[in-house]
Amino acid sequence: MRNIILGTRASKLALAQVEEIKRALEKLDPDLEVILKRIKTRGDILKDWMPGRGLEEKGLFVKEIEDALLDCKIDLAVHSMKDVPVELPPGLAIAAITKRVDPRDVLISRDGLLLDELPRNARIGTSSPRRKLQLVFYQEHLQIVPLRGNLDTRLRKLREKEIDAIVVAAAGLVRLGWQNRITQYLPYQIMLPAGGQGALGIEIRQADEDIKRILQPLNHDDSRIAITAERCFLRGMGGGCQMPVAVFGQVQEGEVTLKAVIVASNRERILSEEMKGSSRNPEELGMELANKVRTMGFKKDSSSFVFENPRLSGRVYLVGAGPGDPGLISLKGIECISKADVIIYDRLVNKRLLGYVKDKCKLVYMGKLPGESLSQAQINEMMVREARKGKTVVRLKGGDPFLFGRGGEEVEFLAQNNIGFEIVPGISSALAAPMYAGIPVTYRKFSSCLTIVTGHEDPSKERPVVNWANLARQEGTLVILMGLANLSQIVKKLISAGKSKNTPCAVISWGTTPNQKVVEGLLGEMVEKAKGARPPGVIVIGEVVGLRGKLNWFEKKPLFGKRVLITRPVVQAKSLVGLLEERGSEVVEFPTIEISSLSNYRKLDLAIEKLADYDWIIFSSPNGVDHFWKRMNVAGKDARILSKSKIGAIGPKTAANLRHMGIIADFLPDEYSSEGIIEGIEKLGIKGKRILLPRADIAPSFLPEGLRKLGARVEEVAAYRTELSSGGNSAIIRDSLRKGKIDIIIFTSSSTVNNFIKLVGDIDLAGARVACIGPITAREAEKSGMKPDIIPEEHTMEGLVEEIINVLSNPTTRKA
Repeated sequence: MRNIILGTRASKLALAQVEEIKRALEKLDPDLEVILKRIKTRGDILKDWMPGRGLEEKGLFVKEIEDALLDCKIDLAVHSMKDVPVELPPGLAIAAITKRVDPRDVLISRDGLLLDELPRNARIGTSSPRRKLQLVFYQEHLQIVPLRGNLDTRLRKLREKEIDAIVVAAAGLVRLGWQNRITQYLPYQIMLPAGGQGALGIEIRQADEDIKRILQPLNHDDSRIAITAERCFLRGMGGGCQMPVAVFGQVQEGEVTLKAVIVASNRERILSEEMKGSSRNPEELGMELANKVRTMGFKKDSSSFVFENPRLSGRVYLVGAGPGDPGLISLKGIECISKADVIIYDRLVNKRLLGYVKDKCKLVYMGKLPGESLSQAQINEMMVREARKGKTVVRLKGGDPFLFGRGGEEVEFLAQNNIGFEIVPGISSALAAPMYAGIPVTYRKFSSCLTIVTGHEDPSKERPVVNWANLARQEGTLVILMGLANLSQIVKKLISAGKSKNTPCAVISWGTTPNQKVVEGLLGEMVEKAKGARPPGVIVIGEVVGLRGKLNWFEKKPLFGKRVLITRPVVQAKSLVGLLEERGSEVVEFPTIEISSLSNYRKLDLAIEKLADYDWIIFSSPNGVDHFWKRMNVAGKDARILSKSKIGAIGPKTAANLRHMGIIADFLPDEYSSEGIIEGIEKLGIKGKRILLPRADIAPSFLPEGLRKLGARVEEVAAYRTELSSGGNSAIIRDSLRKGKIDIIIFTSSSTVNNFIKLVGDIDLAGARVACIGPITAREAEKSGMKPDIIPEEHTMEGLVEEIINVLSNPTTRKA
């Protein structure tokens, strides 16, 4: 028979609680005997103590018991979790939290009256600031009478008519079997409970693994998760059970809902806030909700909270943009970019990420090259300055903000200036660049450890932190960031310290981008081999480099290393950009067309009013569908008005847009050339039919002319405008073309050809291949003096990209 000693207070409720745990433990292990040891706490001795009267309140009912634990006089202690301080003494831990009993507060009234039935100026007994302020906020006229003592004492004072009602925790009455005395269970909307209320916590010495193992079956996961979130919230607010703060968590299907109520001591304001988060991270949820409440103006003041109108202040998000490939940023990073008022970004941030910004977002380029970059102090000051204007600021940094990125210095400055901030991690080039080069940084046969170091320490350091001699002796993979400028010194230090000059080594420049270049060889020859390598660069040293020959994948993509210029409008370019980048090309966007609304919709609106008169409505572009539907919405109409007309779609993307609107096209041509479209329509028997063509204000004439030749009555109506774009980077495009830095130019309509010539001029394309989506566009290119090299048989974006790959993979057509 093994004995363990359980420490407890001597009140009826405390004894009922420990008896519950004693029975459970002895049932789990019949050879176990639990011996109770009664301990008086300071809260039991100070009969006249009231919250907020200057005495230390922390641990009032647990300190002496915890001292007995630390002195090994007892083996464990049972507390109501609401009484346990949020910070435990060193060496102690909560080993188990039992299943929560009803966490609500209850009203016990002398005459059986509900809270709303109590007379004006009714006297309600409670010494809890949390209960007091919530009660008074609910009904101003109530008189709150300080009331201490155990449940027996409180109920006696109620019977002796000193007070009209008392408010206590339901859980205590349930454990004592006194539920019949409850007049009313107070709903959470009136009285949110204290953090931890309703659950028992079992405290032990942290190092006592044996007791921890014995208690494990008593731990209730959902209760533990909810109360962990509650206690982290209390810790974040600087409060405990004697503070006027209520917090309650509920777990359901892997999600925690955490609600908090705080009342300012002057009753000026009550704040009720709710937040949800994953049950895997209850600590994070609690701290996040506390941070939100603090930023709304609630501050701890002695034993209460006061509300101060917060100064206008925004928030700064430090976001890792990843290593270069724009697809490697996190979803949260994109979310931050899309809501930012100000974005402060570095040189190595892929500019494609700036495409997620909202209108009127201020973009600030900070650079990171000698001569162009602002000082770190200027960057810090700008973040604080913009945040104090109430702005949402994103500090967008290449790679991960905290890996050799000075992110720690930046958030330290924000913290010193009381600016709220969040960190969004990014994928570091230390991992991503080797992956894209086909080099696994760990591999069971060769390397089970990884070391990442900087090759560019702060020159002002008196002593270098990187110990190259130690690194030379280590097994595994060594990855060095920002080391290209010091490559010769690094190689020399490693070899002189004993690293074999025959160790495989790779230098990766511009990793994860279409400009990626990899130089591989042996450590001893790398300085000579990598002379042409340019930053940003990652140096990888170790046997894993030898796997690149088998695992290289990125550089084998069919369009890897090709720079492709696309001329589509920005709103339409996304799918084409995705297709090209997926196949490894670097995309240069040069929109020659801007899509805009009409200045006058009178003709389109008239056509929409008489849609029932048309036999066919034929859409020739996704833009036509979108703008046509917008005007239908303005007119208060929906797809039902099209029931008498047949619908045609020129192109699968147009058909897809119609499907999104709930319409399946009756006609979709098999071939997207002008001849193929007209031939397909001719089979429909359209002679004498009325046909509506909602399209761009400037559009090719072949379709309406062809329809009229077939005997149709055609009405063209502009649904949107196509305008010449501003061509802000025309000079850069001209220079790139002259220098042969563009491999392929893609035209997807006649307008893109004409506008390209207007913006760039008649210049030598220096061998760049011209790709046109179809014969109509190709003829326009020929008229402009260009020779189309690529025209797909399938006139779609997918067909165009595949034809580009086919032509480039044929050695007889490869450009010189």
